[in-house]
Amino acid sequence: MLAHAREDAPSDYSRAAQKELAIKEESSALVTTAQNMAMLVRDLQELWLFGSLDTLTDPADEEEGRKKALEIAALVEILAKRPPGEYMEDGNAALEGET
Repeated sequence: MLAHAREDAPSDYSRAAQKELAIKEESSALVTTAQNMAMLVRDLQELWLFGSLDTLTDPADEEEGRKKALEIAALVEILAKRPPGEYMEDGNAALEGET
């Protein structure tokens, strides 16, 4: 942007208009980039505040959550392998057709 503003040689009206257009175009691009950066920062703040980007978790909590997820996945796999209408071990009927 500053390269266009520098006066090297005497210029006519068309050269001055060309420089003005280049300066406006580059300053507009700079403003757009700054706005995009502000939006990115705002999005990251929202993710952090509302829990999607949790940087303060305890590794032990994360490991516990992973173990629970594996247990649930194993139970779902067992239920998926059973034929419809089969009774569970504790005597309760498997849910059929309920949503």
